[in-house]
Amino acid sequence: MATKTFHVLNTTAVTPNYFGSLQEGGSAPSAALSAFGNTVAKTAVTTPYWRARLGATATATVANAASQIDSTSGPTKGTGSGNTTAGDSFISPVRYFGDFAAGNWAFSFGMRSGANTTVGRIRCRVWASANADGSSARILSSSTLVGTTVTMNSTSTTFASTVTWSAPAITLVGEYLFFQVEWQETTAGTANGCTAQFYQSACTIITTDFVPAKLTKVKHAGTWKLPTAIYAKNAGAWKTATMFVRDGGVWKQV
Repeated sequence: MATKTFHVLNTTAVTPNYFGSLQEGGSAPSAALSAFGNTVAKTAVTTPYWRARLGATATATVANAASQIDSTSGPTKGTGSGNTTAGDSFISPVRYFGDFAAGNWAFSFGMRSGANTTVGRIRCRVWASANADGSSARILSSSTLVGTTVTMNSTSTTFASTVTWSAPAITLVGEYLFFQVEWQETTAGTANGCTAQFYQSACTIITTDFVPAKLTKVKHAGTWKLPTAIYAKNAGAWKTATMFVRDGGVWKQV
């Protein structure tokens, strides 16, 4: 058994879903200020919520009166890499088969600001979906996870908004993890240049122990693969299904 560590990457979101990128394991990526994040400026706290545009090529500038993740039914994919079109979640680099033990997941979002002083915190929800676009996702965190408030009063210091999630036991069956985030301003910024940007190398998500499922490879179209379901030949074509059975000379899915 071993925990998993995810690192937030300063990588431009790509087609077709335009989500933010994560690195699993390995050495921490080189320190770098993300191009994406939010320009909170001197915005009043009457509109304190800033939707994440993760992997965007510039910081977002639109604030909202209400949370943008509390009311969603899952991760929202993007339509481009711009600061109004990128997706609102970080996606795991692969799908997982296996079990996470119940216990504490540690989130640490290292943030920096382009000007003094930015005050606020990260809010996050955790989802799982077999689909890379986040559709048909199921919620893993029963409520929004609220990070600690940080006061970014230096442009050269990294400030970590952290949260510990007491997670239940989780079983993933060929599913991606999605971390949907937003920034909540708790005090208005003091300069027009105030931003809330992720700092690569200082943003980590550490899970509980993960036990991978033992999967049997099957040959599909001449290539051995780990299945998301069972491969079977139906009417001369390989297809995925829970199972195919022959009924009256006809192959049927059950």
